[in-house]
Amino acid sequence: MYTSLQDPASHFRLVILHPALEDSDDIKCTLQYADLNNPGEFEALSYAWGDQAEKQTITLNNQKFEVTSNLANALRNLRNLGPHNRLARTFWIDAICIDQRNEIERNAQVRRMDVIYESAREVVVWLGRYSEPEDALGKFEEQYGYEPFPQLTYDTFQKMSLALKPWFHRLWVFQEVSLARKVVL
Repeated sequence: MYTSLQDPASHFRLVILHPALEDSDDIKCTLQYADLNNPGEFEALSYAWGDQAEKQTITLNNQKFEVTSNLANALRNLRNLGPHNRLARTFWIDAICIDQRNEIERNAQVRRMDVIYESAREVVVWLGRYSEPEDALGKFEEQYGYEPFPQLTYDTFQKMSLALKPWFHRLWVFQEVSLARKVVL
């Protein structure tokens, strides 16, 4: 699946997210190699990996490749759809672009994430699939056994439920967003 990077300190991979005719179509991606000195146009994806036990299969370089369900949902939602929107999108996505089994490469790429995020045309923040605020409240009640804010209005709780998204609890969020030229939610 992965070919070694010539120089993990200055080279990296990008993933081409191919369009689909319908939402139910398989997710198809292709890897391409880039140089940090002249990477071309790409977007970087900022997201929470999600539960490692919940996997979905995508096609990467014409081979089956497992990603977390949260990443699969992001890819499904970010790809272009329809017969009149046939443009692929180019992303840097850590779980796909870094050979996670290669510790030397992984460490070198993590040290270059600042340059990667700075080089991206924009950073796309994926907060996860939309869910009603009641879903977040129900999970809270289920986990802790009580309703946390009975006095709050629906609108206020809706805004607060956004902060419950796993993305906001990641260590790298500040770096990914602060280095971005442009951030898109």
